[in-house]
Amino acid sequence: NAEREDGGIQMLQNPENPGPEFNLGRQDTLVLIGEYGDVPFQFSRATVTAEVFGPNPSVSDFYSENFEEKTWLEGAVLGPLNLGVQAPRLETGCIDPWEVANALISAADPSVDFSRYKRILFILDNFGTSSVNGCVGGQGSVGAFLYASPDGLTAQSWAWSTLHWFASDLRFIYSHELGHNFGAFHSNFLNCGDIYFGDNPSNCSNEEYGNLFAIMGGTGSRQLHFTAKHKRL
Repeated sequence: NAEREDGGIQMLQNPENPGPEFNLGRQDTLVLIGEYGDVPFQFSRATVTAEVFGPNPSVSDFYSENFEEKTWLEGAVLGPLNLGVQAPRLETGCIDPWEVANALISAADPSVDFSRYKRILFILDNFGTSSVNGCVGGQGSVGAFLYASPDGLTAQSWAWSTLHWFASDLRFIYSHELGHNFGAFHSNFLNCGDIYFGDNPSNCSNEEYGNLFAIMGGTGSRQLHFTAKHKRL
């Protein structure tokens, strides 16, 4: 197994896909809210709880609707946890998600049994502006991985929200990033112009996020459904 260490967190690459059963039923989910002296968190924990777990509308509702009540989110929200005076940034000015994840897990460790959770969602408010420095508003691991947590080895997926958000943006970001966590990649679009793609596919261009009718495409802040292919996956 490939090993990696990021700020004290040891990541073990899962040698096998845990299988579709990992995505079925109740998804025990931990939401960790962080803040720094120069990046205060401006929303309440109650707001975050409602947007992720419900009542309607929520990320949990979105997954239950998409998969005919075969999967949903339940769990806890912790924070905001103060992680220091100044937020850690890369040379680009963007967030270093692994460093923040390590800080949040260390801060939450005294009150959390990490072995209980299949999904961890990390939130920071207004970490950067994507239109200025190219920072992304969300990130997510593709599928689950084996994680040597403070409470033992466990299979988990992680997702981040790292831009200033309104409620609908948070629901969209986590609906999209959890799509990666469930194993889906982006919904692209094959642009062939006015030429039938079967004539010469090399004339076509693959546009990432190009499917404007799917949550894994470029849907802005709209919670559109997964494609049929992703639902089957």
